[in-house]
Amino acid sequence: MAFIYDGAAPHAYTGLTTVDANAFLVLQSPGEKIVGNVLIQGNGVLDYLGFPNQIADHATVTVNSPGSTIA
Repeated sequence: MAFIYDGAAPHAYTGLTTVDANAFLVLQSPGEKIVGNVLIQGNGVLDYLGFPNQIADHATVTVNSPGSTIA
């Protein structure tokens, strides 16, 4: 399962974003896409495709084995 955040506008959701159970979250364009904290676990993958500033500076990103991030 894949979820793709795209577009120039920032997202207003400030709650915890959980990527779990083999889900694949793709941040596909420049600009702040994740404003709240992120939890990656259960083979979840977060791919931010090399664009800067897609996760807010104040957000906490937690990766529990075997989750991963891809730049």
